[in-house]
Amino acid sequence: MHDALAVAAVELAREFPAAAADPEALPLGPDKAEEIIERAGGLEAAWVTTDVHPSLLPDDGQDESDPPTAAEPCEDERPTYRFVDRLNRGWHIASADEPVRYAADWAGLRPGRPEEPLTLAELEAEHGPLRPVGASDPSDDLVLRRALAGVGVKAAGSVLVALYRLAVEYSRNSTPGGYEGGSLVAGREGSWESGAIYRLAWTVGGDLDEKPRRFSEECVTSVIAVMRSWTQHPKRYVEVAENLAGEFARVADELGGWSKVADRPFQPSTTVGRHPLDTIEAVYNYLMSRSA
Repeated sequence: MHDALAVAAVELAREFPAAAADPEALPLGPDKAEEIIERAGGLEAAWVTTDVHPSLLPDDGQDESDPPTAAEPCEDERPTYRFVDRLNRGWHIASADEPVRYAADWAGLRPGRPEEPLTLAELEAEHGPLRPVGASDPSDDLVLRRALAGVGVKAAGSVLVALYRLAVEYSRNSTPGGYEGGSLVAGREGSWESGAIYRLAWTVGGDLDEKPRRFSEECVTSVIAVMRSWTQHPKRYVEVAENLAGEFARVADELGGWSKVADRPFQPSTTVGRHPLDTIEAVYNYLMSRSA
C-alpha cells in the first residue's frame, strides 16, 4: 500500500506540479483535527477517520445512511506504557500485575525523581495532568519530511541547529507546572538516541548555528515547529529522538543516502572544513540509525 501511494504521489506531482508544491489537504490524526476544530470557533467542522476504505468493509446489512456504531472496547487492551507528568518527567510501566504501577525514569538517580512506583490513579493525583506518550500526527511527519527533503545536503545541519535552539529555549524557560518549558527526551529518557540528541545539539548544533551557509533557516523553523508540536501538546507527548531519526533516515534513503542529506564537512572522505572523525561518526550514527 505504501508503494502504491508513493507511485500515485509521484504521478500526481508530475501532472499537477503547482498542487504538489502547495497541498491543500494533509493527513490528520484525531488530536490535530480536534485542535483545528477548536480554533475554528463557530464554524461547523468535523473530523472523520477510518482504518480501511468503506469498500473493503464486510457487508453487515447496515444501511449506508445509518450512523456508524461505536466500536466495542477490546478486552485485552493494554495500558499506556509511558506517560509524561506536569514537570516533563517520563514514567514507564514498572509492573504489569494488577494494579499496574508506574515508575519515574531515572528514579533514585536524579534529584526530585520519585522512587516508589505508583498506580495510574496515584500518578495522576500526585503528578498530573499526565500526557500519554504515543504516535506523532501524520501531518507533522509530512511537514518534517518535506522540509528535510527540500534542503538536500543542508538537512543534517538544519536538524542539529534546530535541536540546539530548542534545547536552549527549553533549558531557559522550563518552569514547574507547565508545558511551555518542555523536554526533548521525556518520552524515552534512557535511550541512547535521547542521550545523543542533547550531546549533538550542544557540541555540534551550537557550532553550526554560527555558520548559516551550512543550514536552512526555513528548514530549522519547520523542524522546531514539529518538535514543539510533539512535546508541548497538552493531550499527548511524542518521543522525539527516535522519531526524528526515523523521519530523517526515511528522507535520506529516498534521496540516495547520507551524501544527499549532509554537506561536505560531514563526509568522512572530505578534507575541506572537516569535523573530527568521531564527530562525523556520532552525527551519522544518530541521524541514520533508522536507515533501511
